[in-house]
Amino acid sequence: MLVNCETHSGLPVPWQLRVQQLHTPSSQGLRGCCACAGLRQSAQTFGAMVGASIAAATFKLSGSNYIATFALSAIPAVIALCVVTVVRA
Repeated sequence: MLVNCETHSGLPVPWQLRVQQLHTPSSQGLRGCCACAGLRQSAQTFGAMVGASIAAATFKLSGSNYIATFALSAIPAVIALCVVTVVRA
């Protein structure tokens, strides 16, 4: 069931489409998409905290080596690009 979650252009953005898939009719009383958007915000906050923690740990364990820290931080980005490429194909 799709709810009204639109950008200024009138089209839903990708994260809103995923939230709409998770949206159940029983959550209609909770302002629909706005209540489900809390899930997106929680996941975004969790990812930011975990990512920063891993970067800090890598920096400390590598002896303050910026190159190792940035090289390891590029791995999730490369994996995400591969997943997006495979899913779109």
